[in-house]
Amino acid sequence: MILQHLAGFDGATWQERWEAAGLDDPDRPVAGLSGQRRTRQLLLCGMRMLSQWRVVRPGLGAVPSNPLVGYAEPFRQMQHDPLLDAFFDLVDASEEGHIAKLAAKFDITAAMTAFGICLADMTPKGCSTTASRAVISSPPGRTACPAVKPGTSCA
Repeated sequence: MILQHLAGFDGATWQERWEAAGLDDPDRPVAGLSGQRRTRQLLLCGMRMLSQWRVVRPGLGAVPSNPLVGYAEPFRQMQHDPLLDAFFDLVDASEEGHIAKLAAKFDITAAMTAFGICLADMTPKGCSTTASRAVISSPPGRTACPAVKPGTSCA
C-alpha cells in the first residue's frame, strides 16, 4: 500500500520518492494518508517493513510522528549484526524497567535506520540516553548528527 502511494511521486529510488512525498516532515505522518483505520495500519506496517529492510530511511523528524510499535526487534533480526545483538543482550540484562529497555532499543534502531548506519558506526555520544533522545527529536539533518561517525554508511 505504501509503495502504491510512493509510486505516484518522482524519483529514481524509493528513498527519493519518499522524500518527494514529504513523508520526512513531522507534520505529515504516514497514517495521515488515509482516513480509514485499517488502511492507516497497513500504511504504517509498510513503512515499518521498508525501513527495517532499509529500502527507505525516514528522517529522525518523521520518527516521532509515526508510531513504529515493535520496530526494534525485527530490525535487529534483519541486520545480522553481532554488535547490535550484543547491545540488545546488554539492555536485556540491565536492571532497567521494561519500558526503558524498549526505549533504548528503539532509539538506537531508529537512529541506525535514519542515518543508514551499523551500530559500529554510532559514536559513544550517540549511544548515551540523553544524546539518543536529542537526536530522535531533532529535525532531519542526517549529516550533522553527532551520533554518526563521518563518512560511514551501512545501507
